[in-house]
Amino acid sequence: MRRFFNVVATLWPALFFCLAAVAPSGAAPAREQDGATGGGAKLVKVVIDVKDMDCSLCVTAINQALRKTEGVVKAKASLKKKQAEVVVPEGFPAEKLLDAIKRTGYTGEVAKVTPTGDEPGVP
Repeated sequence: MRRFFNVVATLWPALFFCLAAVAPSGAAPAREQDGATGGGAKLVKVVIDVKDMDCSLCVTAINQALRKTEGVVKAKASLKKKQAEVVVPEGFPAEKLLDAIKRTGYTGEVAKVTPTGDEPGVP
């Protein structure tokens, strides 16, 4: 039993490093961005119509582009709806989202903006 603990104690730093390396890349920045909104800003859901989406790779490209956009709290594109739903702080410029989509080679149009009722940092 003692040998087991010695092996675990020796390998623990390497295991921790491996787990940190494979952690989802969007998880940590989302928390930082929540704090960057000032803590008091209300969140809104922006629905964007993306008519050119026709495969799962399109969805992946749009999701990645939106999630990398500074200030985005959450983003999810749907092939079935041909839309992307993005949660951002109230007052966030929709043009930033449309530009992110445009950089992937697709075009988007804001369909609606609705309040989520959530505040940043509240589970």
